Amino acid sequence: MEELPFECDLTQAAQPGKNLLCIRITNPGGRLDWVDGSRITWGHVEFQKSHGFGGIDRAMMLSVHGDLRIADAWVLNTPQPKQITAHATLENKSSGAATGNLRFAVIDPVGQKVLVSVDMPVDLAAGQSTTISSSLSAPSTKLWDMDTPNNYLR
Repeated sequence: MEELPFECDLTQAAQPGKNLLCIRITNPGGRLDWVDGSRITWGHVEFQKSHGFGGIDRAMMLSVHGDLRIADAWVLNTPQPKQITAHATLENKSSGAATGNLRFAVIDPVGQKVLVSVDMPVDLAAGQSTTISSSLSAPSTKLWDMDTPNNYLR
């Protein structure tokens, strides 16, 4: 995977009560040197050889959710300092269509005041996933710097 995040659906394997989750880490191209540049074939996959530092070195999360969910959400900066582009991937694994609104908002972390929000209509057919994006401009936000590390993330 070359250190890319991934997810898998364990629904069919999970049983009521206590379950045991075992993870196998395979690093077929791992070496204990610092040479970069060669590739390796493993089965039907070709990928860059990596260093021999295999293991789980980041957080793992096991989540339980319904058939309708926000599968991913992220924010991108823009060249304008007080404007962002918000993104959310919505997933409907149910057998019926889903209709509603998705709200993107920038909230002041101190007073919990909504500085700007955008409601986006959503219509998801059964089994469908979609990514929705919107620009948000919040002129009253305070910029981050070393002396005043203002943070609008939760």
